[in-house]
This record gives sequence, C-alpha cells and structure tokens, in this order.
Amino acid sequence: MAASTRAAPLAHRYKKHGVLSPQEWAQILVEESRAMGIKMTPKQIAEGVGVIQAESSGNASNLVQGPAGHIGAWSEEPSYGSEKERLDPRASTRAAIKNWAENGKSWWPAWGRWEAEQSGQSGTTQWKKYVGLVERALGAPTSGRPPLPSNQAPGESSPQPSSGGLGGDLMHVGLVGVLVLGGAGMIGLGVTRLFGSAQKARSV
Repeated sequence: MAASTRAAPLAHRYKKHGVLSPQEWAQILVEESRAMGIKMTPKQIAEGVGVIQAESSGNASNLVQGPAGHIGAWSEEPSYGSEKERLDPRASTRAAIKNWAENGKSWWPAWGRWEAEQSGQSGTTQWKKYVGLVERALGAPTSGRPPLPSNQAPGESSPQPSSGGLGGDLMHVGLVGVLVLGGAGMIGLGVTRLFGSAQKARSV
C-alpha cells in the first residue's frame, strides 16, 4: 500500500478547527499530559473535558471575544499564548494543563470559579458525564479493575470462560461430528446384522 493512502495515526486525525467531540478532547488531554510528563487521574481529565464544554461547547475556533480576549476551546486570554496557539486544540490544551499543574492541580482558579459565577455551576462538576470517554482514551477503567459484564452485579463471581475459545468451539464441533457419524455407523452395523440374520434364517 502506498504511503499516501495509509491512515494517519489517531492523534493526527483530529480536526484543528471548529467543534471537536468530548471524546476527541479527552484523547487530546490524555496525550498532551503524557507528553508533558504530568500525571492526571481520569477524574481530573474528565473535569478538564467538562471545563471545555462549559467554556465553548468544544469549539476550538471560538473567537467571540476577539484576539485580545478569551478565545479558543478553553477561552484562554493572551497570557496563555498567541492567537494561533490559543485556537490550536493541542497547543491550547498544553497551556491549560500547565496552568492546572501550577494551580495545585485544580481547574478552579482559572475556569471553575468564573463558570460558577456565571452559570451557578462549574464545568468540573460534570466530570461523571465524561469519565467513560477518558477511560477509553486511557485504555483502562478508573478503578483499575475490569468492568463488570452488563448482566453481573457487584459481588457476584464472574462466569468461568469456556475452554479454549475458538479451539474449544472447534473441538466441540468435532466431538459432535464424531458422535453423529459414530451413531450413524452403529445404526448401519445394526442394520447389516439384522439383514444378515434374516438371510441366515431363510437359508436354514
């Protein structure tokens, strides 16, 4: 396959302008925090997604206040970077994470307080809506335990997996086949014996 037709890595397929989905923002937060060597819990990342939704509904191209005001998905002021950087999903997220770390690993001073004053609720309080997206971005559940099957209640033991997966299924099919064919063979043998006995009886 030619290089030009290969799919780009997931990290490079995000839109650089307009509205990005909460899942895309969760992935960007995960990737950028890792690249910066800053550890964030799934809840903290989900709070960040909540901030973005409260500030701009995920719109990386938010220019409501103009270059001199708060712009981009995070509604960042000029101290966070140039106009281009604040309108770039990744550059603006790096600046936001840096600010979060400097503020005691809290979104409250720069975003939460203003959001609460404006709407009565900080976007960080909506983290439960987005933590599932963050878990998928991280590739693991927040609790460190595998998620329960949908029909299993907490405390119940997990059903034991059937042996061998595909191999087990093939073995099962093979055994059934042997039994069916063997049964057919036994029936055939019984019929042969029956006819053989009848022929002997006639000849006597």
